[in-house]
Amino acid sequence: MILMKDAGINLQLLHDDLLRSIEFDSSDPQERRLTVVLESAETGARMRIVARGVYLFRCTARGHARGSESINAWDEGVSPATAAELAGDRAAGYGVPASAFTVTFHSGSHFELVCDRLEFEYLS
Repeated sequence: MILMKDAGINLQLLHDDLLRSIEFDSSDPQERRLTVVLESAETGARMRIVARGVYLFRCTARGHARGSESINAWDEGVSPATAAELAGDRAAGYGVPASAFTVTFHSGSHFELVCDRLEFEYLS
């Protein structure tokens, strides 16, 4: 896998990519992971994004939409309410990672993610 920032991956280019799966894995007591599999709307190429050291994962899924789920935006940062919650965690001495993202979908679904790092991998 390639670290996103080291690979120069632009998260904004994931716009309109199709969501194929999201998996939250807490089987390793040392590290929680979130795996997102996407498919390019243009080329059909599949990619896996793995968030390692997940501190916060908050998801709202809207099931009313029909058809494929696709990304509207993958942005850095979280909502003001989540940022305030994280500030409280930091003040309490918790080791809150600096990497924070909000991913929105065309259906209105979205998730917020705070993690140690993101890794990116093309799938065959």
